Amino acid sequence: MTKTITLFCANEQADTAHAIDVDGAGEIVLTCECGRFVKLPANTDAAGLKVYAAKHKAANEGQVSMAAIEEKKAELLKSLGV
Repeated sequence: MTKTITLFCANEQADTAHAIDVDGAGEIVLTCECGRFVKLPANTDAAGLKVYAAKHKAANEGQVSMAAIEEKKAELLKSLGV
């Protein structure tokens, strides 16, 4: 069973489940269901993860995803007949 934690996803613009894994270098990898991931240093503890999660959400909340930008661009070009 995969262990998950809730973390803000910049792509989804929501708190989502992120699978927790450790890569070959010992880094902590948190992967969202959408496929985006973040890596934390191997020596990150629970307190450090909580601090990171808060800073990550503050830095990314309200950002527009590249997918949304591309979708708006496509709509604009279509409406222009391009």
